[in-house]
Parts: sequence; structure tokens; C-alpha cells
Amino acid sequence: MLLRYCGVEVRGDVYWARNLDLGSMGIEIYYMTNESEQTKQLEIYYREYGPLILRYLYRRVGSEAAADMVQDVFVEAARHYTRLVKADSPRGWLLKVAYYQMCNYYRRKRQVYELPADLVVDKVVEDDAVSELREALKLVDESSREILMLRWYEQLSYEDIAQVLELPVGTVRSRLHYSLKKLREIMSAKETI
Repeated sequence: MLLRYCGVEVRGDVYWARNLDLGSMGIEIYYMTNESEQTKQLEIYYREYGPLILRYLYRRVGSEAAADMVQDVFVEAARHYTRLVKADSPRGWLLKVAYYQMCNYYRRKRQVYELPADLVVDKVVEDDAVSELREALKLVDESSREILMLRWYEQLSYEDIAQVLELPVGTVRSRLHYSLKKLREIMSAKETI
């Protein structure tokens, strides 16, 4: 049930205050003013999946933009809470929203999506094999790279990858197989040089 009264919307036991007077910008801001089960569940999701989403975005857009996008992901989660709850995997649903946030970020910046040089958030000393693998990943096409990174770095299941990229599970398995085959070819070509 949704009630509107003087700029306040009541959805169940959650009260959202609308600030509609933001000058000529026409921006709507929502403030949650009452504790509810929804708020508690979103906080649990934030604690559980926030670091994963931050790592996912950090590897692709950098620290400042990633932190802002994590907040945007959870704003979307609050707006579309019923979709989040109905999703087979909340982690997959949130990563899908993060993926769209990243796409929108690059669309706004009109930049070509490139894999950052430092893929790992934590500072680690990497051996030559990892460096070679990182260089080989740069040579794989973007869609293959995304599937490999979701599987390798984020350790997502085939089903979660399918949900994030909106592909059938069989397509994810097939693309992952051919992406690994291409990566092996690149790595073996580098060894022969």
C-alpha cells in the first residue's frame, strides 16, 4: 500500500520523505526515516556483499568512483527491494546492478573499457606467472575477459555469472570454455617466443 501526503510516501512501515524542491534540477532524494525489516535486511546485504561489490568495481573503475557506485548499487537495492528479495541469488542480483552502474559510468565518461593494470586490491607480491597471465588477459576480447574475471577473481558460480551478464547458463559455460582456450593459446604463444 502506498500513501502520499505532503511529500511523504508510506510504503508498509517504511516512510520515505521526498525533497522535491531542488531548484531547476528536478532531482528527487529519498530519506529512510523509520527502521523496518527491509532496512535491516539491506544492512545485512551491505555488510555481506558490500566488500565484494567494492572489489569488483575497484578493479574496473578505481577507488573514488567505485565507492560512489557501491552506494548507488544499494540505493537501487532499496528502490527495487522486492526484485532483490525475489532474485535466486542476492549476490548475483547486486553484482548485476554493479555491472550496470559500471556500464553507465563508462557511458557517461565516454571512455573505452580497459582492464586496470592492478587487478588486485590487496598489495601482494606477484610472481612472473601471474604477471604473464595478467598481460595475456589484456589480449583477450572484453566479453571473454569479463566472464574470466567474474569466474576467477570473484569466484562466482555459472548461475551467478549468467545472472550478472543476463546470459543463459549454457552460454556462460561455452564462453568460459572458449575464453580459457584462447587464454591458453596466448600463454603458449608467449612461451614459444
